[in-house]
Amino acid sequence: MSCPAVAEELIALADSLPADEARAPALLAVSILENHLYTRREQPLPPSLLFSLELRIAQVLFRHTGEVATVESMLGSLSNKLGNYEEFVLLRIEVNALLAQLMQQAGQSRAAVKVLEHSASLAAERHLTHLQYTALLQIHQITRNAAILRTLASMALQNGHSDFARYVRVLTQLDRAQHGLPTDTSAFVAPSQGQAFTLLDLVSLMTQITTDMTMGECATALPRLSSLHAQLDSKPWPASQTIIVGPNQSLTLSWLSKPQGFALVSLLSAHVHLADMTSHRAARFLQDGLQQLPHIRDPSWRDQMQVAIWTTQVIDAIVRQQFVQADALLIQIGQGSRITPLHQYLHASLLQAQGRLQEALGTFLSLAQGVQLPGPRPAADTAVSVMSGLSAVLILRSNVVPALYNPSEATLLLNSLRPHCTASPLQACLGLVTAADPSHQREQPLDVRKILTSLMSQAARLCSTDLKCLALTLLASPQRNQTDPPAAKRQFAQAAYSLASRPAGELSRWSLWHGLGWARILEEGGALEHAAQQHAMNERIRGALLQQGQLALTPWL
Repeated sequence: MSCPAVAEELIALADSLPADEARAPALLAVSILENHLYTRREQPLPPSLLFSLELRIAQVLFRHTGEVATVESMLGSLSNKLGNYEEFVLLRIEVNALLAQLMQQAGQSRAAVKVLEHSASLAAERHLTHLQYTALLQIHQITRNAAILRTLASMALQNGHSDFARYVRVLTQLDRAQHGLPTDTSAFVAPSQGQAFTLLDLVSLMTQITTDMTMGECATALPRLSSLHAQLDSKPWPASQTIIVGPNQSLTLSWLSKPQGFALVSLLSAHVHLADMTSHRAARFLQDGLQQLPHIRDPSWRDQMQVAIWTTQVIDAIVRQQFVQADALLIQIGQGSRITPLHQYLHASLLQAQGRLQEALGTFLSLAQGVQLPGPRPAADTAVSVMSGLSAVLILRSNVVPALYNPSEATLLLNSLRPHCTASPLQACLGLVTAADPSHQREQPLDVRKILTSLMSQAARLCSTDLKCLALTLLASPQRNQTDPPAAKRQFAQAAYSLASRPAGELSRWSLWHGLGWARILEEGGALEHAAQQHAMNERIRGALLQQGQLALTPWL
């Protein structure tokens, strides 16, 4: 076996190992390649092969060792050797691709884009369509510019490259979902039946699920998630896929390694199940995701995924009233990453859950000001501002701390938030806050009944057991529901009691409302067989509602 072949086997081994174990075989491969380069003085290698080996060494060092200065020096030297010679154009494009990664890592995004634009131009002039596609995809990865995807879609359609066109459609819909924009479900194609589970199938299916969750359609996401797990359980992880884009031209689409992919699938699965408080599926999926992290080579990607999993665990811990765990996780997040508005919101929610309403209110009001900022904002930041404002409204309406009671300010704040709550799940949160307003219940009982009925429908779409239980409980309350007869209210109460009693270990903790165990209150109401018991239970719930005013909206972010 030749030296380069041995080196490639070692590189493949390094690619399959966790980051802390990959360095040794990678450096050994580099040593073998360098020895092959510099010991052949009697039989010098052709320039193209010599330059290819130098580039390969730089790629391995960049991927596995973090020796940025060495790689930068090698690329500079190699660029000078390549010059503008036509026979080295392919190598020039490969060097540019690695150079762009180096620049992006150093925070020089504009310079990276210029280098890639040069590569795209070189490829277009020589009808190297696959390399032009690759360069434009790298530019989009840096800029997230939708115009790049439109250009790629037009090129794929014009060239008749249907598989690549499908890939671009999926990327377009994923971008729109991430920005909170409407998506086109016709862009998705179901995974191939009876065939290999391809990378396009995987990305398409995961994008569908992400889109469903962004639009608050958890019930639609669930069967797709089941299909995703069934495919991954029965077929190999599709880390790459080759697409033919012309005579003797192909484009290899690569995505995530298996550990990265399974970590991402676990996080996505947890979000789908997060609002279902009758099970611990979300917590189990998050633990599965954490177990994948040591096997991920890319430290930046690994750290981002760890923070995402910890953040989701904070949400789950707050809603289940596991405050010590939530606080510890927030401290961990704060030590190693930038604190985002979402983390500020979660910290305020934790303070709220612990009864520290004055501290929580200050943060909520500060975050709520974000909806008034000029210019476009990320959809996630807007959602955090709206949720913070709704949480502030509940505290301002509550008389737990008399000094904070300010219903007029609550009304003004709520009215400023309404224009931003037109889509699920923010619409559900707005409806819940509106239905809990005592003045609204007195003045517009039919409207409250309509809101509560709508909440039942949205709870089904969101797969939110706590929202459903709360809506049923409000429908069972004479003070909240002034339109239905007593018999109907008893049925609502029985349904709420049955739902709240379902999770065996959660009766004292399960709650949408912090500090208020709905299952416990309903359980203590008795068997609900007599109207007197029903009325007494409703009175207790009414008193708790008016006193608490502490709503956890986090499961629907």
